[in-house]
Amino acid sequence: MPRSLSVPDGAPRRPLGAPLRVLAISGGGANGAFAAGLLSGWTRTGTRPSFDIVTGVSAGALAAPFAFLGPQYDAVLRELFAGTAAGDILTMRPRLLALLGDSLADPKPLQALLERHFTAALMQAIAAEQRKGRRLFVGTTNVFASRLVIWDIGAIAASGQPHALELIRRVLLASSAMPILLPPVYFEVEAAGRRYSEMHVDGGMTGQVFIAPPAFDWAAAGRARGSDGRLEFTVIRNGRVRPEYMSMPDSLVPLGEHAMHLLALSQGVGDLYKVYVRAQEEHAAFRAAWIGDDFAAPWRQWYDPEYVRALFDYGMRQALQDKGWHRLPPGVEPR
Repeated sequence: MPRSLSVPDGAPRRPLGAPLRVLAISGGGANGAFAAGLLSGWTRTGTRPSFDIVTGVSAGALAAPFAFLGPQYDAVLRELFAGTAAGDILTMRPRLLALLGDSLADPKPLQALLERHFTAALMQAIAAEQRKGRRLFVGTTNVFASRLVIWDIGAIAASGQPHALELIRRVLLASSAMPILLPPVYFEVEAAGRRYSEMHVDGGMTGQVFIAPPAFDWAAAGRARGSDGRLEFTVIRNGRVRPEYMSMPDSLVPLGEHAMHLLALSQGVGDLYKVYVRAQEEHAAFRAAWIGDDFAAPWRQWYDPEYVRALFDYGMRQALQDKGWHRLPPGVEPR
């Protein structure tokens, strides 16, 4: 992945005086409705900025292209996250077949959803922004290497390669392929003259949210976009930051689901701290939004339509009332 941004000759630049703005959207499954509602409400306030860099993981990866392209795609975000039921995302396999296979569910509904929303026209719109110097990154987990892999979606979109759209859809599918629930996605790669097959799954397994690689050259990125040297890191965490009391049957699937939930919670909070420390190192402004303790809609099933609609509305209210942003990570008291 590139360490800095470059703008082709003749590409438009922003007026001097604007900061370099970064938006990072976390994973969270059904909680992705929070980011969709927050962004839609932010649009209604008239203060939502255009972001120079947008990143996404898992559910955040599905939202990132639309957040990247701007408010004209808010209706798509709402349909994708608040107008979707569990059957629109996956089909549970018979238990015996699932135990003998690589996942509990069939991803064909999610593949169809990606084909419907991530179209050639959308890819061309992303490619046009890439040529202006803006960047869209998505994270997946390389299972064999046990590391986060960052894909430059804008570069793929602008590559002109015949299979670019198919590759983008596969990356987005991989980024949201929660292990055990959905099957891994395989990518053929070539290194040192040999071809290999890599197994990729949900990016949230190795990072719930990311801003950029550790060696990213922020100064060069700011110069490429004509910024005034300031940086702004905005994080939307599709989840809570404090554990909830939950009871569940003492059987394999509910206990496994709860274990994954606890892992994602602790990892997500840790990643907020990582971004905050990075902001301090780069002298960047930091703000983050997450699902607060005041949201109490019941969760009745894996992808509950009533829950996601309530969460979308909650995210929108947080933005409209301008009370969802935090300047410090959870647990840090202001001086």
